[in-house]
Amino acid sequence: MIDRNDWSRYAGQLVGVIDLKAGVAVHAIAGDRERYQPVSPLFDAEQTERAASVPRRVADGDPAALVRWYQRFGVGRFYIADLDSLTGGDIQRDMIASLLSLDGSANRWMIDVGLRDAKIDQQLDWLDSSIEPSPHVDWIIASESASSVEIIEYAASRCDASSLIVGVDFRDGRFVGPDNDVGRWMSTAERCGLNRALVLDVSVVGTGRVSGAVDLCRDMSGRFDGWQWISGGGCRQPDDVGELLDAGCDACLIASALLPRAANR
Repeated sequence: MIDRNDWSRYAGQLVGVIDLKAGVAVHAIAGDRERYQPVSPLFDAEQTERAASVPRRVADGDPAALVRWYQRFGVGRFYIADLDSLTGGDIQRDMIASLLSLDGSANRWMIDVGLRDAKIDQQLDWLDSSIEPSPHVDWIIASESASSVEIIEYAASRCDASSLIVGVDFRDGRFVGPDNDVGRWMSTAERCGLNRALVLDVSVVGTGRVSGAVDLCRDMSGRFDGWQWISGGGCRQPDDVGELLDAGCDACLIASALLPRAANR
């Protein structure tokens, strides 16, 4: 059983991860998206604690139930990665819209649909019209999906810069983005008025090896001043979140560590 009290001191800095694949919440491990499996099962923790009967299943890859599970730990911010769109497919519009409507839109959301040059107008039109504008929704411009830094400039010309977060993607310690030049990526974002960044090395996501994420966050926060950093990957316990915050992070993505061990597969 996971002790919710152990995590309570970091609740304000936690961002619950929902990786969406074909409408199902999946468990991410090391960026190998073809092998992601549904988050399953989650149980009704309060009923389990009472031990009155067989625990009631509340989620089997159900994204909305996963959101509510995270909320048990005081989490009110969430990160949606649309894996269909990120791999060149269509945006999961209906599912994302349904999640944003949960709890009267009281939650805060960060959404990555893989904004890319070839589809940017179509994607931004959807951002503008398909989802009601909300101060609680931020959009990520991920470096892994971009073919040039111009996508930052274009997105910033169409959207309020305060609603944009620049994604800084790494794999095995190497920047994944235009020209493999993280400096140019960051300087372009700063010039366009962005000051928040989501930095991730996908090779450590879901692996339980937080040290790589800590080192990356410390390096990026040291190199680029004046930024708010969101990071994560490999967290197993509350102390791991503390290490990320000490390394310069302002918020920490969380997933596996809050799931029952049976779901971490």
